[in-house]
Amino acid sequence: MKTLLKTWSNVDEIIQKIERGILVLGMMTILVTGVIDIGLRLALGWGLGFADTLSRQITVWLGLFGAALATSHSEHINIDAFSRILRRRGLQINRIAIGVACIFMSGALTYYAIELVKFYMSNSTSYVVLGETKLKTWWLLMAFPVSFGVMTSRYLLHTFEYLYAFRGDPLPWSLVTQQMEEELVRRETPEGSEEAASSSTDGGAA
Repeated sequence: MKTLLKTWSNVDEIIQKIERGILVLGMMTILVTGVIDIGLRLALGWGLGFADTLSRQITVWLGLFGAALATSHSEHINIDAFSRILRRRGLQINRIAIGVACIFMSGALTYYAIELVKFYMSNSTSYVVLGETKLKTWWLLMAFPVSFGVMTSRYLLHTFEYLYAFRGDPLPWSLVTQQMEEELVRRETPEGSEEAASSSTDGGAA
């Protein structure tokens, strides 16, 4: 099982690189087309007719893949005040429970996103116009099931990693487990110990 999880983690690192590439390419495309559109409007009185539509579509992709990338290191928005009062075992159980809930929620979003794409695939008259180019709407909507599917995969991977940590056998390559351990160390460190150590050091130096 550990070998499978390690392979899964390695594949996810490749996916993260692809996501970063999509984000960089998307931002550069918005920037370049925006600058060209403004320049043409100022110089010639007309611009790129598809610039606004293209920017809106790319912005949706950036939001989706940016959110997916944030889940890779648990850097997404996390509102969980209850976990702040938990100790080691309680926090580990809490993370596992949250992971299971996220798996079901993101899995449901993936399912409905697939259904949305299938609906537009059956509608041959639905397309987005970019200048002289007509793109099928479902091509652009593919970002939804792909990004939600990646999120589901990551939540599942992280939950397995939390389970191993709960068993007392943390996976050495797991970043989310390392983050949890660092948080636990901060909580378990007596308050004021750093200040006391700093004061003793200053006193010795004096």
